[in-house]
Amino acid sequence: MGLAIYIVVAVSSRFTNGEPTSFCSSITLANNLKTFASAWKNGRPNYKSKFFYGKAPVLEVDGKQLGQSSAILRFLAEKFALAGKDEWEKAKADEIINFQKDANTELAPYLYTKLGDREKLRVEVLEPGVKRIFPMFEALLKESGSDYMLPSGLSMVDFQVGNFLYTFTKLEPDTIKAYPELVKYVERVHALPQLQKYLKLRPQDR
Repeated sequence: MGLAIYIVVAVSSRFTNGEPTSFCSSITLANNLKTFASAWKNGRPNYKSKFFYGKAPVLEVDGKQLGQSSAILRFLAEKFALAGKDEWEKAKADEIINFQKDANTELAPYLYTKLGDREKLRVEVLEPGVKRIFPMFEALLKESGSDYMLPSGLSMVDFQVGNFLYTFTKLEPDTIKAYPELVKYVERVHALPQLQKYLKLRPQDR
């Protein structure tokens, strides 16, 4: 979910005419992304000691800190009209994001584990999980009636789900090719000019 936060900031530049790392005079997200990522990786105490939970990401608003990825994503999405157009869409946004998080947890043993019997994990985890999960994403996309996950169009949901599905285009391209509408969806989200600009600038290890 951390990446979705930065994408919301990057894409919101269409509203603020600002850069992804400095988008509002009273709000900062760990300042400069590249500088922050390097400093955090090297364990600089002047960052960690200032954060209540001792970890990133942290959003600072008028001197007040907001931690935890879900809370930050929702706050920024609300600010930049990327949370859904009404109460129902906002609830659906939370529903779909929670479904994606569950899907990631379900498939994680295969996607992010280098040890063990990969072929066994493919048969027991990846294949049945994808057969259950991907058709649901297709159904949600079709139900929305737009090019994105919500009827009103682009939202924070697309950055969260789009990034999740993008993982498959890199790690398991043959798997996602069986779902052409999802492939087109990922391409559509990642083709956003503001997102492309951010992806070129972001730290490679993010």
